[in-house]
Amino acid sequence: MIGGITLSEYIAEEKSKLNEMSRREKISYFKSYYLGYLIAIVLGIILAVAFVHDAIIASKDELSSGIVMDLTLSKDGTRALTDGLKKYAGSKDDAFISNEMYFNSDDPTLETGIQAQLAAGSYDYAIASGKALKKVINYGVITGVSEAGAKELAEKAGCGIISLTDSDGVTIDAAIDISGTEFVRKYAGEGVKVYFIFTGMTKSQKKGLLALEYILDQK
Repeated sequence: MIGGITLSEYIAEEKSKLNEMSRREKISYFKSYYLGYLIAIVLGIILAVAFVHDAIIASKDELSSGIVMDLTLSKDGTRALTDGLKKYAGSKDDAFISNEMYFNSDDPTLETGIQAQLAAGSYDYAIASGKALKKVINYGVITGVSEAGAKELAEKAGCGIISLTDSDGVTIDAAIDISGTEFVRKYAGEGVKVYFIFTGMTKSQKKGLLALEYILDQK
């Protein structure tokens, strides 16, 4: 039932309305009543396909899987986190990186989709801007730097550890400031603020640790 009538009656009613309209009126009517629904459906399908795709990748025996959030990483940087990391580890398994994910206030469905992917454990780590870090802290997906076993590694490299308080009032060592590393200077830009976050939803963070070690080891 739609508005008190059956679906067939609704379709007949809409068809009758359209038959009485001019071409211009039909276009205007479509934009007013159906375009928004159509866009929402298409976006939902795209997000669902992306989620399934990433979930399948995450289920494979990959070397590591990361996401770049609200940052522009060069093509060479993308290759570094895939082919370069694979070579660094001397592994036959592939490393994956999801690049160019930007938050858009006009499209909240994108953020919802990313949050769902992170919650599903699709990514072992995130390389994020300050804006992205402040959002991710409230997703409940971050493993603290100390818990991940990365505190000594970060301190040895001279990188600061960022503590933040989430929406529940819990303060954790949420990220490592890798802004001053050679990796960031080469692949994201001089003076760009970049943070490394452990997002793997597993007890062991060895895949994220491998990516961090590789990033900090770049000369």
